[in-house]
Amino acid sequence: MKASLTLLMNLFPFWGAGLIIVCAELAIFFRRRKSNQWKAFVGAGGGIGFFILLWLIFRGDLHSAAWVESLYRAFGA
Repeated sequence: MKASLTLLMNLFPFWGAGLIIVCAELAIFFRRRKSNQWKAFVGAGGGIGFFILLWLIFRGDLHSAAWVESLYRAFGA
């Protein structure tokens, strides 16, 4: 489990960028339907983008394994 979570964290910018695209498409869809739900998808995409930026600033490529290890120690798993 720890190895798969470490891999998931190492690849976060790649699958996160895909989620941003999905959120953008859903925001466009709901805006065309004149629904207010588009705002939630814009916020979710912006939040994911912000976390990708933080991942890059704090060098997640070097430190993500340590982050996963500290999460495991914090939650006692």
